[in-house]
Amino acid sequence: MGMKKGRNIFVGAMFDETTYALMKDVAIRTGVDISDFVRMAVRKELARLSLLGEEDARILGVKE
Repeated sequence: MGMKKGRNIFVGAMFDETTYALMKDVAIRTGVDISDFVRMAVRKELARLSLLGEEDARILGVKE
């Protein structure tokens, strides 16, 4: 299942303070901004659910 490349769509989400603090800390420690961290987490979950291709899943560390 390939992804169409196109315009970006804004999605807002609310998190409790503890979750936000953890996400922010991980983002800082890994050198990405919080938006990139959230995008990566969503893509990893999509790969785990087998909704992305095998190559993407391997790159994301979901499949060997």
